[in-house]
Amino acid sequence: MHKIFKIIAAVLSLFGIISLVRIIAAGDEAMETGGEAGLFEPMAYSAYVILGLVVAFVLFLFYKI
Repeated sequence: MHKIFKIIAAVLSLFGIISLVRIIAAGDEAMETGGEAGLFEPMAYSAYVILGLVVAFVLFLFYKI
């Protein structure tokens, strides 16, 4: 189970690095004016997915014990 969590953490870290590079490449003007339509919206959806995974993981461990 520890290996699975390490793989999931590596995938999420890779996604975070890719998002950071996209934000830096877009520049300050894109953030001040609302940015590209496809820049911030996928990050919001991914944040919801990560939050759901964390809640599911906590509930799984809570009821497993």
